[in-house]
Amino acid sequence: PPATVVEIGSGSGGNPDLEPIRSANFDAGLEWYFATNSLLGVGLFYMDLDNYVSFGTEGRTFFTYGTNYPDGADIQYDLSVPVNAQGRVQGAELNYQQAIYDNFGFAANYTYADGKQTSQLTSDDDRLVGTSENTYNLSAYLETSSFHARVTYTYRSEFFSGLDRQTA
Repeated sequence: PPATVVEIGSGSGGNPDLEPIRSANFDAGLEWYFATNSLLGVGLFYMDLDNYVSFGTEGRTFFTYGTNYPDGADIQYDLSVPVNAQGRVQGAELNYQQAIYDNFGFAANYTYADGKQTSQLTSDDDRLVGTSENTYNLSAYLETSSFHARVTYTYRSEFFSGLDRQTA
């Protein structure tokens, strides 16, 4: 029988047991159409997230053969894996669009989002995977009855995308 070795390895993997993401949402908005093809809008939103996909650490033991273990050994691994978690996102959005001349115009929007993971935290880090605090788009457009063209610049502030809570 192989000897059990108390050694810790590390790695990452998938998780076939993830549940689907569910969300209860609240949205409220006001829009003012102040001219033809022109808009000024503001909105507030709140999302309560169930089974959001986050990252966690899971201990697993694997039987391993190798140069250091010619007879094989059980090795303990700490794996970074996707896990279901709870979270919330709340914020506001602003929209502005205005036709300038004939079929030309521009549009701009800005979103502020405050996202937090609210469960299964192994540290004081409550960042919600994939959530940017600030996002905006600036567009210029040309629209006729037979042709549509749009040029857009998009900005997204930093967001957490690490493999685990210890990786930024």
